Amino acid sequence: MPPARSSPSLMTTPSGLHPRSFPTCSLLSLTRPSVLLVVVKGMYHLQLDHVSQAMDQLTSRSVHLDEDRKDEKVITPWEVAAIRSFDASGKHLAIRAVADGGQWCLVGRTIIVRTELLKNEAFYKAFVREMWFFKALNTGDDVFITRWIQSRMGAKIAIQDCPEAEVTTTIKRDSAFASQMLRWQRSALVMLLTNLVLDPGLSELAEKHPYMARKMYERLLRPVLNWLYVLSWMVTLGYFPVIG
Repeated sequence: MPPARSSPSLMTTPSGLHPRSFPTCSLLSLTRPSVLLVVVKGMYHLQLDHVSQAMDQLTSRSVHLDEDRKDEKVITPWEVAAIRSFDASGKHLAIRAVADGGQWCLVGRTIIVRTELLKNEAFYKAFVREMWFFKALNTGDDVFITRWIQSRMGAKIAIQDCPEAEVTTTIKRDSAFASQMLRWQRSALVMLLTNLVLDPGLSELAEKHPYMARKMYERLLRPVLNWLYVLSWMVTLGYFPVIG
């Protein structure tokens, strides 16, 4: 006599729950690596009212470092620089929100968006076809999403600046942080020129978000202003040493 089979409806897990009671998820894949295509494919299949991006180095703890890294004899200068950079970024978000409601970039790991703002063919096409010097971009997805929400969809952005909404991320302990900063600076330059020149442009941006437009213009000119400051100081030091 063949062994008796258990009915699928009677199968249970060790905890006594039926397998069908667990939530299910779908795993999607791409034929080639692309940050932008990952977002588009995920949005296309999304069936929820809101969407957020998740990162494997993200945590909800209220500290940036593990306890063993807080020792001044252990922590590296690169970690200190990273902490200062992240802390300053969070403060700027809150200031811009109060000033005129505009934002440069909502970092991908911190953003929650209504699906209806991104789930459309116009977003898909513009997102994957963004060019820089005739070359398709494969980075800056959070910058594009922020600009799309503000400029194209006209939606308001809310910032939660409270301990309960705080998230942190892992930071690099060596000189790799410098190369990461260079990539961020390059993305920032692309973002500034795009907002001020192409989409939406300085005039429209200044009309909707005057504080953000002024700060973007200042940030774009910062390298020039820094050199002028150094030259002015050197001239002053040469002619008026006491003042310099």
